[in-house]
Amino acid sequence: MPQTPIRIVSLVPGATDALVALGLASSLVGRSNECDHPVVAHVPPLTRPLGPPQDAPGDEIDRAVRDAAAEGGGMNVLDAPALRARRPDLVAVQGLCGVCAIGPEVVRDALGGPTRRPEILELSPLRLTDVLDDIGRIAVAAAAERRGHDLVDRLRRRLARIRARAAGAPRRAVVCLEWLDPLFLAGHWIPDVVAAAGGHDALGRPGGRSVAITDDDLVSAHPEIVVLAPCGLDAAGAWREATRTGLVARLARLDPRPAVVALDAGRLLSRPGPGLIEGAESLAGLFGGAGAPADGVPAGIAG
Repeated sequence: MPQTPIRIVSLVPGATDALVALGLASSLVGRSNECDHPVVAHVPPLTRPLGPPQDAPGDEIDRAVRDAAAEGGGMNVLDAPALRARRPDLVAVQGLCGVCAIGPEVVRDALGGPTRRPEILELSPLRLTDVLDDIGRIAVAAAAERRGHDLVDRLRRRLARIRARAAGAPRRAVVCLEWLDPLFLAGHWIPDVVAAAGGHDALGRPGGRSVAITDDDLVSAHPEIVVLAPCGLDAAGAWREATRTGLVARLARLDPRPAVVALDAGRLLSRPGPGLIEGAESLAGLFGGAGAPADGVPAGIAG
């Protein structure tokens, strides 16, 4: 008898991107409101955001996140009846941060006590290698182990080519920011992506948490390139926020003046999924050609 297709709910955008890359988009019966891959636009969202909109000033969003963390809540709410109605076999959740995404305990509480409970796949990658391993875990849980092996192998070969091309070039001193008001240094897998692309993350710690920094920290790092990649914003939104906060003007006063690059963080850096390899490719191209512009104004380069 033919096997019944597995029913998957993904509450992690990076996992959703991985499922699409695995050719399993048709197995998705639910997603988070942040899972915005065009292929899954028809899949019903099972979460809704709380707090200010994504285009609100960064300091307002930061206050909302801190308040939610202090109260033990999150920035998204799960529609429990809708989740149960989808009858999933597999639910992918994030374990890194229960404030920014739906965690496993919320899903368990929402499911209640049915006689047949779905598998809850908790994803908590810290390094780039963990992200690739997790893609394989997603494939195994979705009964597509062979597809997972092939996809991860392709991604590893792309990554090896990026590293090989960057190996002979001088390492550029880079600072990656994942929030701009207040300033937060990008952590977890992002320093690994920077290194693969041929950069030296002057402040980041591979696998470390994102941490707040000051303008003095930026000065002491002597960056050649500053990457603006605030979580939840595309390149244009990142550049607007950097301009609004005065960060662009402050960076322009550094000596030597760094090139300033705005990237689509969700597509290239902040989501632990296949898009990180595209992020490494984009950064490798920027590191090879970015520099302080002749007119003295930092350059905004949309990824």
